[in-house]
Amino acid sequence: ARCRDLFKSPYGAADFDGVDCVILDPPRSGAQAQILELARSNVDKIIYVSCNPQSFSSDAKILLEGGYDFKKLILVDQFIWSTHTEVVGVFVKD
Repeated sequence: ARCRDLFKSPYGAADFDGVDCVILDPPRSGAQAQILELARSNVDKIIYVSCNPQSFSSDAKILLEGGYDFKKLILVDQFIWSTHTEVVGVFVKD
């Protein structure tokens, strides 16, 4: 494993060559720097898990503009007595 700050040094689009699927679970602020590179990549499927619907929406817009289709949305209400939910989105590049 390698520790890397994806805000300061995201993986480039070419780093994903040969990768079929990326599962991404960023902090509440989202993953804009990394999403910009993923949107330019040829990854077939991206599964994005988020605890913040606002940052999810912003990052999803970038993926859509990069040629990904939004295929599925799953809400996970895993925190009893809380209004917080996890959002899981599936994006596919056709």
